[in-house]
Amino acid sequence: MRKCGHLFHDESGIPGDDYFIVGILKVYDRTPLETAIKSAREKWHYANELHFTKTSNLRAAVYKEVFTQVATQRDSFHFSAICVKQENIDLKYFSGKKHLAYNYFTKLILQHRCHDVAAAILITDEKTRAIEDNFVEYIEWEVNRASTQLIKPIKEVIPRCSKKDDLLQLTDLLIGCVGCQLGGKAGLRKREIAKHAEKLGLINDKWIWESKK
Repeated sequence: MRKCGHLFHDESGIPGDDYFIVGILKVYDRTPLETAIKSAREKWHYANELHFTKTSNLRAAVYKEVFTQVATQRDSFHFSAICVKQENIDLKYFSGKKHLAYNYFTKLILQHRCHDVAAAILITDEKTRAIEDNFVEYIEWEVNRASTQLIKPIKEVIPRCSKKDDLLQLTDLLIGCVGCQLGGKAGLRKREIAKHAEKLGLINDKWIWESKK
């Protein structure tokens, strides 16, 4: 079985949306995936950030082309997401702090969707981390402690500016598409982008989490 060496993590919880979503992009081979994104950028002469909250006719065309290109490299990656209804997040179990709840759901998806991960570098969008957040230490400790693998899953967690990393940006786009699938507020362009990702089979691995209460 192949082992995944890089993970890209982002999350979305826009006020007013029904779901909080954590996405994990497992990358087995970065080079063909990054080359595919570069090809999409070059086709449309686009150098700006890929960000689902920002759309225009040009951005929609670029985002669809990114999905078309990366879909040709399906052996290089796998995307999965855990989707939690905002109303089901009981903050009393997390000292009243949302970021602790979000960290917990990141731990869950890593434990349940990353059995082929060994000594991986997990790269997370630094913009999503609060100053008091213990995300790095929490994930490294909790995920590795629970693992029965000889080689622990997470070697290091690295916060990084998403503007400098196309694979973090790809993760953001895929999370946005999942949100659209689940009925999040979106205009026509965003819905079309999400439908394109769905048609290509890029956002099929969704875990709709429900409380055991």
